[in-house]
Amino acid sequence: MRHLALPFFCAVVVGLLLALLAWALRNQVDAVALACAIGAVFFAWRCWEDLQTTWPAFKAEMQRRTAEAERLEALAALCSPTSAADGGTHSNARNAR
Repeated sequence: MRHLALPFFCAVVVGLLLALLAWALRNQVDAVALACAIGAVFFAWRCWEDLQTTWPAFKAEMQRRTAEAERLEALAALCSPTSAADGGTHSNARNAR
């Protein structure tokens, strides 16, 4: 799940820079406010760019994991023994629905 590590990091940095920007504007520290504004815009831009490139890989990995889990669950349902006491149905929770 390393696909979204950099976008989350950038989002945290942007949040911290916006908090520092608010403090700098309240205390009228113009040099710090300008640096925070430039940094927030830069990290927001990098977050957006990296998210656009990593989101398809993350989405594909999630679909692969879901398909694998469903395949394993179907295999387990086929291999699980049935009981005469419950009417011959599988004891699997998903099949009980």
